Amino acid sequence: MKRYAYIILCLALTATACLPMQRNQEFDSNGRWHSQFYLNEFLNGKENEFTLFAEAARHSGWMAEIEKASNTTYLIPSDEAFSSFLSDFGIPDIQDIPATVLYRFLSYFILPSKIASYDFGPEETIPFISKMSKPVYLSRVASGTNPYRLMVNAIFPEGIEEPGGPSAEVLQQDLFFKNDIVVHVLNAVPYYAPAIQSTDTFTGKIESDKITRIDTDIDTYIYNHAGYSQALSARGPIACNSERIPVIWYENKDLGFNEEISKATAYFYRAQSNSSGVVNTDFSLHDISDQVWSLTSDGTNRQALLDAVIATFLPSLTLDNYITTFPVPATANTWFNIDITSFIKKYYASSERKPIGLSIKPIVPFNTSVGFLPLGWKNNANGSTAANPSYIEVMGPVPSKTVLVNNNPLLCKKLSSVILDAEHLKRAAAPDAGTLNLAAHNIIYSVLSGPKSGCLTLNDIPLVQGFLFSQAQIDAGIVKYYNTDSSISDFFTLRGSDYTGSIVTDPIEITVTMQ
Repeated sequence: MKRYAYIILCLALTATACLPMQRNQEFDSNGRWHSQFYLNEFLNGKENEFTLFAEAARHSGWMAEIEKASNTTYLIPSDEAFSSFLSDFGIPDIQDIPATVLYRFLSYFILPSKIASYDFGPEETIPFISKMSKPVYLSRVASGTNPYRLMVNAIFPEGIEEPGGPSAEVLQQDLFFKNDIVVHVLNAVPYYAPAIQSTDTFTGKIESDKITRIDTDIDTYIYNHAGYSQALSARGPIACNSERIPVIWYENKDLGFNEEISKATAYFYRAQSNSSGVVNTDFSLHDISDQVWSLTSDGTNRQALLDAVIATFLPSLTLDNYITTFPVPATANTWFNIDITSFIKKYYASSERKPIGLSIKPIVPFNTSVGFLPLGWKNNANGSTAANPSYIEVMGPVPSKTVLVNNNPLLCKKLSSVILDAEHLKRAAAPDAGTLNLAAHNIIYSVLSGPKSGCLTLNDIPLVQGFLFSQAQIDAGIVKYYNTDSSISDFFTLRGSDYTGSIVTDPIEITVTMQ
């Protein structure tokens, strides 16, 4: 653990003022030594594990609340946890969150009672109500040498519906401060999110002239020179293990239409393995487009890539640009698919029509004595093609089979908030939806443009441009508009879509009138 130092700086003029800083003591060895300091003074120190929380507390106005707090417990995310949270929701900086929004969000981490780890019995879960008036579940779960390890929202009493937000582990516990304040440092940000049914993964097929299928070229890059003895001397089955890394590529000029992409999916076929081993691992997908571009002499020499892929001495392809992780079905002769919409959109929006390169790598390394992942493949080099070659399907703006039921203005008090509920915005399945499951959890919205004088939130987290939420979340009352200035009106614009990737072609505008 890090060591921290408090330096007591005393300035004497007509009176003496003492500001305690951290002193030299093991941070987590004895939390009671903090009890001589006020929490707000500690947070304003330069050397601690939660400077981002301190910045958020100052920006939101919570620091003033901390100054006068007593008999209170703070669940404070570490800097790493807070930074990861901001990144996950596309928020560049704490200052980008309106103070009123952040104030309410931080209220979830404040429990109006003094709670220490030894207040729990072994393997006990106790519910608390936070300053946000939402439930927080703390559990004591023994682990190794720590019989008092605490978890947040990881275990729920029988019969309690689990909230949808992440759980967290207490990294540093029982840090006592003046005024009977206790701090527990967390490894994640366990924001409140009621349990909402997740959007389904669409496995059917949409028939439309707005859909283009692209047969990909797949060749194998021999990742490990030691494994060259089982390399593809005859350009045989395309496979993946820790020694053989497939190169999947196509040219985006093959799309053949100049319309907005609403969805892109890569379809792969898990062919019958000719190894007795079973592959028990997930795989990761990586962007190697720039390397493909370079190997093909800026797209002019496809054969150069093919030669490099099967050469004895190979170029050093790197798999740094991670896209996503995905599981592969254990059953042979089975299709599986990966959503690559964001990846394809990025390159399709580019002015360069360059070859697009993907590569698959096992999360857990394994060799051919364990098994390998064989893929259906297309190989232009010798004209041969395996059964069920892999492909990418790109969907243009296929109209969603939903209808707009409600689109009514919001009425909001100045510098206050209002729930965006189904009375204001609701879409439902159209009469011609057929067998499509267009229930509320499969009806989607994304933010095209946010409010000018406020902030749109989901679970009290700001919704930035492009962020998705469902009709089910609107129906649950967890989408809100916050007014942050004194304007008399506001508006924001949404794009409607659904779980098939189909979209509502006209933007949906929500107006806001201040009362």
